[in-house]
Amino acid sequence: MEGTGNTYDFGARIYDSRIGSFLSLDPKSGSFPFQSPYIFASNNPILFIDKNGEFSVEVHYEVAHKAAIKLGYSKEMAHKIAYMASTYADMPSKDIMPMALGTINNGKHLEYGQFGVEFGKGKTADSQLDDSEHAKWHSMRSTQDVKDGMTSEQAKERGMSFGIDMILSAAKTGSIEDLGQGLHTLMDADAHEGASMEQHLGKNKHGHYTKEAKQMLYNDQFGETKDAEKWSKAGVAIFGILQGNQDVIKKLTDKNGNIQLDLSGISDANIQKIQTAISEKGVKNVQITK
Repeated sequence: MEGTGNTYDFGARIYDSRIGSFLSLDPKSGSFPFQSPYIFASNNPILFIDKNGEFSVEVHYEVAHKAAIKLGYSKEMAHKIAYMASTYADMPSKDIMPMALGTINNGKHLEYGQFGVEFGKGKTADSQLDDSEHAKWHSMRSTQDVKDGMTSEQAKERGMSFGIDMILSAAKTGSIEDLGQGLHTLMDADAHEGASMEQHLGKNKHGHYTKEAKQMLYNDQFGETKDAEKWSKAGVAIFGILQGNQDVIKKLTDKNGNIQLDLSGISDANIQKIQTAISEKGVKNVQITK
């Protein structure tokens, strides 16, 4: 009756793509009295995924937090790094914030005001603007970039280069804000693949997302995060190595005393920048996988 491909079994619930909602109550609905118990991904599939149909999880936070924990950072520092890689770097609108409550860490990681981050203030306040500078922060193309002939590959590489530069700068200054922004951009290089704003969020004359936008939003929700996780870990590792963090270095050191750094998928030009920074810092025995 539903038709092929119209419903999806998330395990906890069944999702109907025709109406954009689940067919039964959210089993965690008691934690979300401010929103419908049937909605998908807090009604914001750009920012959230919906694990097993139970609750929303902010992807950037989860990936960065996991990388920091794996590399030996404390829970407190991992939280700060992940917060800067998500809320700070993305600066989503205030109306999204209430819908995030009740997710990872009871949603506290998404609330503005932590670590001095306030909505509408600071470097990333205009993160979502459709211009070249802000599109670069998300490894995407602005409308003007498309008109100027920029390809998706060029936009992806521009974003990754910006991300690496931010991480190297953060390593010199100790800025967790810059580290977070760099990590966010690297993760977006995997998620967006240099897409344009129109491709990613385009709507038709009826106000509905285009077929291409739906496909990209679907990828944001359910797409493979393998490269995002790898590049996020690489970014945290680079920061830790250059900061001389012995916990991070220990986690990366093999039985032969070599520091293993996986930079596969990162361009030779960006790897050269990383190698130069490591050499200038005087760190030895770093083996890079390309």
